[in-house]
Amino acid sequence: MAGSIEDERGFIMKHRKKSVLAVLMASAIMLSAGSGCGKTVVKEEASSLPVAVSSEAEPEPEGNLNPLTGFRDLDAAMVGKRPVSFMINNHHRSWPQRGISQADIIYELPVEGGLTRLMAIFADYTKTPDFGSNRSVRHDFVELSLPFNTIFVHWGGSTFGYNALRQYGVNDIDGMAYGEKYFYTDRSLRKDIEHTRFMTQENLQDALKGIGYKLDGETPTAYQFAEEEDSVSYTDSAKEIYVKVSNAVKTTFYYDDSAKDYTKREFDDDVIDGNTKEQVHIKNVFILYDNIPLMSDGLHVDLSLSSGEGWYITNGTRTAIKWSKGDAKKPMAYTTESGETLTVNPGNSWVLFVPSNMKGNTTFDGGETAA
Repeated sequence: MAGSIEDERGFIMKHRKKSVLAVLMASAIMLSAGSGCGKTVVKEEASSLPVAVSSEAEPEPEGNLNPLTGFRDLDAAMVGKRPVSFMINNHHRSWPQRGISQADIIYELPVEGGLTRLMAIFADYTKTPDFGSNRSVRHDFVELSLPFNTIFVHWGGSTFGYNALRQYGVNDIDGMAYGEKYFYTDRSLRKDIEHTRFMTQENLQDALKGIGYKLDGETPTAYQFAEEEDSVSYTDSAKEIYVKVSNAVKTTFYYDDSAKDYTKREFDDDVIDGNTKEQVHIKNVFILYDNIPLMSDGLHVDLSLSSGEGWYITNGTRTAIKWSKGDAKKPMAYTTESGETLTVNPGNSWVLFVPSNMKGNTTFDGGETAA
């Protein structure tokens, strides 16, 4: 009985092989005839065997994304909360500034008299003990803050700055309106009064609760961030970047090989955070050129904030970029020269706007000019 079963199996297997061989040969002949040439093409049939599929899904990234830096280190309590932006004095007599080392993005813009002023934006403002010194708002800063839906802290403002705040319905905290209720004057500094206005963390929390602004809100990502830290680098070197903004303001960024970021000097002095007493470190540097004419009063300046060229600098390297904004409520957009969206290393950033006619006064590593 066993022998007959084995014979039957052998017979079946033999005929199966013959059938498969016949099908393959017929297919080959048909393909050869249809090709019109002397080549024989055999199309491989798809396997009917089951394919193993991994049941393991891609692991979800750990931590809460900070939309302004690309790091997943945002405190859970700050997820879904609006950022806060601070107008920061950048007159040399006001130094050192307090809180700027913990800012996620700092915009440095020309203002009247050839000077510059800063706007520091914080996704998590709860970790900073002191902010300042606080200065007056200019309309260009308002337009840069709008896409992030920030609560805007300042002490006073130009006519154009106040008009922008009203026009766009910005939730602001103004030292001219609230004075010592939500700010304080550090008279121990023995400086001109405009260099002594500050806000503590306690002041800020009191203001947010007392004024009653809505704190919840989505924040768009500032850039297209790389998934891995320090993964973006370029061929051209940028270890030392000298930027002349005006006759009054000359800035140099120095690359720190060990920290893999930049420190900054201005007015021949290191940029120090008055809270930490240490140099400010910057992962991403943007140098953006723009047309900056005087406004109708012949005093204040007006950045076009439309589009232009510039440099993205990171990891001791640089690449030429294009930037655009246009409508006040639109975010800044950055692309490569070929038009692809710029990918940025996770980390904080310093965005310095420079008059277009000063482009030739930007140099890299002590020699090559930007023009």
